[in-house]
Amino acid sequence: MNSIFILASDPLLLESLNKLFSRAGFVVSLFQNPGILLERLTEGQPSCILAEDLSVKATNKTLIDNIHSITPNLPIVLMASGNDISIAVEAIRDGASDFVQKPIVDRILVECVKDAILNLNESIQG
Repeated sequence: MNSIFILASDPLLLESLNKLFSRAGFVVSLFQNPGILLERLTEGQPSCILAEDLSVKATNKTLIDNIHSITPNLPIVLMASGNDISIAVEAIRDGASDFVQKPIVDRILVECVKDAILNLNESIQG
């Protein structure tokens, strides 16, 4: 069974994503604090991390770098607001597996996470 760590500052968003991914068959762990998420990574690896844009480019890059220093191939999907395509480009350059723009369509978000996990599994097997 796939597991997902979800990082977001908004408790309502976390609860909504918890319901969405639980219904999709994931084991879900929720985090509002990036430091606690990183601590949990040392205890066990999820199938994917879904993270809300931290709104500061350096912070996003630092988070992605810290995650990949613990689990180098772990897929990270970043969610962000706004219409600026440069945010998506920077997220991918910084090491995110994919980028989803808010407002989020549930079906697309779940497919995006499943694709990121599938791509990881194929790269490991291939």
